[in-house]
Amino acid sequence: MTRSTDIIISPPKGVCLPKSVSIIAFFVFFALLQACAYSQDSQIASSLEATLRDQISSGSTPLVPTARERTISKNVEILLKGAHLSKKPTDETLSERAFDLYFKALDPRKVYFYQSDVDGFAQRRKEIGAMVTTGDVSFAFEVYNLYLKRIDERIVTVLDLLNQPIDLNTDEEIITDRKAMTYPKTPEEARARWEKQIKYDILSLKAEEQDKAIEKAEKEAKNAAKENGDTAVAPVPAPSVSQDMDAFKKKLKRRYIFYNKRMHQTSNDDLLEIFLTAVANSYDPHTSYMSPSSFENFMIQMRLNLDGIGATLQSVDGLTAVKKLVSKGPAAKAGELKVDDQIVAVGQGPNGKMDDVYDMKLNDVVAKIRGKGGTVVRLEVVDQTDVDKYAEYKEEGKPKPPTRIISIVRERVQLDDQAAQSKVFEFGKKPDQTPYKIGVIDLPSFYFDSDALRRGDPNFRSSRGDIQRYLRQFVKDNVDAVVIDLRDNGGGSLQEVVGVTGLFIETGNVVMTKDIGQRSTPLDDRDPSVDWTGPLVVIVN
Repeated sequence: MTRSTDIIISPPKGVCLPKSVSIIAFFVFFALLQACAYSQDSQIASSLEATLRDQISSGSTPLVPTARERTISKNVEILLKGAHLSKKPTDETLSERAFDLYFKALDPRKVYFYQSDVDGFAQRRKEIGAMVTTGDVSFAFEVYNLYLKRIDERIVTVLDLLNQPIDLNTDEEIITDRKAMTYPKTPEEARARWEKQIKYDILSLKAEEQDKAIEKAEKEAKNAAKENGDTAVAPVPAPSVSQDMDAFKKKLKRRYIFYNKRMHQTSNDDLLEIFLTAVANSYDPHTSYMSPSSFENFMIQMRLNLDGIGATLQSVDGLTAVKKLVSKGPAAKAGELKVDDQIVAVGQGPNGKMDDVYDMKLNDVVAKIRGKGGTVVRLEVVDQTDVDKYAEYKEEGKPKPPTRIISIVRERVQLDDQAAQSKVFEFGKKPDQTPYKIGVIDLPSFYFDSDALRRGDPNFRSSRGDIQRYLRQFVKDNVDAVVIDLRDNGGGSLQEVVGVTGLFIETGNVVMTKDIGQRSTPLDDRDPSVDWTGPLVVIVN
């Protein structure tokens, strides 16, 4: 399940037998009932599954490296070897590390490759550095093409297992610790592992349904209490949820099939990013390679703005779901797009053709929705309650459920929810019996809108500017202590690191860089002014 801001897998219920039915009639009825269930299951198999099986049997077109990927590979290796702080040679040790990281990135749970697959490539385990140096990325493409083949084999196995009865009453165990996992050695071992994985996924779906039911019941109880003027809410008993195994199977089929399709939609850029990131991570965990689309998303996160509709999107089982609307963004102001709506088609301009985006890779959907400010994008959306009906329409030819066409004018969207946030809470008591005021600032990254600065915009966005504003407000509000929360902060601009640190110190060195020639350059805070001199706690993880 991936996420992106438009920046960025029994008998039918309700049937009962009359009490007076004879034994013979019962068996006839039961046979018809099973035939009906089989017919329903076969209908799904004859559409979505059959299409997938046909595609697999005809074979997929393998990914092939081009001169562009070879050139990028050589340039990345030159940069890593010359500019990386560690000055490590691209030797056999780094090659072995890159080999392991690449396989880990593709198959972290070790459920697709066989042990013999990994062993077969092991003869080139120490050669990756040399291959990258010469721009030879054929290894990466060979591994990935085999990966696609194994995914095709596994999806056939999974569909076969889902078309059979599933017993959840057996006492079994499944290994979830990735370090303790091993690759299967035989098709039988792979099948047995997937049989357990399917049971685990079905139980997870049951738990998700239970959690949603509890959340809904608690919300209804709170609303009822509020309407009645009650201050206390009575405990909500766990509501019963559907135990429809067929529904769970159907959902999992769709999820696994769409994952298979996603992997086959991988582009050369996507594959190169996975492989060269494995190579870069072999130097250290914080060094990576970004494809052009990933770099654009990174720059959006740095400047915290983009031209789009202001919606966070998520890929869920083949559909693009709206997870969040940016406050005061174009979509929120238009008022028609709702959280949990599913986007199924996108059109450009007031009259442009609507392009079907059902089962499309999330990044490709986002690329269609983003666009120049002032232009119109049209979205065809399905209400969250009609998601299953729309899937049946696309996959089984059933009637199309109601959809809505929404026109939104793109604007420059400020991603305020991804910027630093502050709050003040009271805790304990001071000697005068008044509570302590604690100011907390959550800083998710060291962002900086360099484009706005180059344009001469005096109000350009930066982490230093936002935190300085919060600190000055804390001083006005007589806050007693400040907490800076840097947990999960992914980094960002070094100049912003210096700027933020300078708000708490007079002057001094904050960080040091080294260039290709290994010349050290200190980045100092030279501004003697300080915005906070009181107690300070910095939280990291």
